[in-house]
Amino acid sequence: MTAQQKAAVDLLIDPELRSHAGISSDNLFVFAATKGSLNSIRGSDVLRQHAAFCGAKNPTGLTSTNLRKHIATLSQVMNLQGHELDQLASFMGHDIRNSPGVLQITRQRLPNCQSGKNTDSYGERQDVEYSR
Repeated sequence: MTAQQKAAVDLLIDPELRSHAGISSDNLFVFAATKGSLNSIRGSDVLRQHAAFCGAKNPTGLTSTNLRKHIATLSQVMNLQGHELDQLASFMGHDIRNSPGVLQITRQRLPNCQSGKNTDSYGERQDVEYSR
């Protein structure tokens, strides 16, 4: 963990700041829910709320599952190798040694992704622009 990451976590767990934010002192979650709840914030709920709030054309398409699939697809298009793929898998909560196929996509789909022509989950073609 970098010093900046540690400083950020220290802010999230600071008892005085948590109290000021309305987080119960009994809530042990780093990403704690407010208003006296003893639960954590659910990332999927936050993503869904912000997808609707941002004015996206298709807010129901902005999900954590679709984000993970998009990251896996791009990792193939970018042709990540060795340690790069290990780092990405670790970030996504996987271990390549135990689940070698977890970041793989079908060979049929890869040429479409590389050409910038992709299909959505319903088989409809979507042109995608990638910039570096």
